[in-house]
Amino acid sequence: MRRLFPIFVLGLGILFINGCGTTSVYNLPQSQQEGLVRQSYMFPTKPVFETCLDLLTEDGWIIDNIDRQSGLITTEWKQNTSIFEKVIAGDSRSRQSVRVTGNGDHSTVKVILYLQHKDSDGWSQYAISKNEAKQEISPFLESIGERLVQANNE
Repeated sequence: MRRLFPIFVLGLGILFINGCGTTSVYNLPQSQQEGLVRQSYMFPTKPVFETCLDLLTEDGWIIDNIDRQSGLITTEWKQNTSIFEKVIAGDSRSRQSVRVTGNGDHSTVKVILYLQHKDSDGWSQYAISKNEAKQEISPFLESIGERLVQANNE
């Protein structure tokens, strides 16, 4: 019985570490999502929406749906050519949903990145971690701000 206890504790430790590593960035409090999957801008929603649309297409995303009234842009599924291929072996794909909301001269962009991996049972959804959001979504949010400032200065 005493021999099994260290194995049990080791097993619990592995489960704890694995559980912590897969926490979705979308489960964080809204204040901790700022700069990772959501960002606010001091610009009206129309130029922010158009900038998001331009940046997505420039980055190779094929747009599946555009709803300017609700501020929603959805991309088609895309085979992964980013860090996710290195993290998940095999067939994986992603798509983005970008929502632009705002009032007056203040807008907020929230990006939802869906990641799926194909195995023998079909496609499985994976949680996006904080580090993955920093590498995959944060640069997009930064580009929006840079592009808006550049357009405003012209």
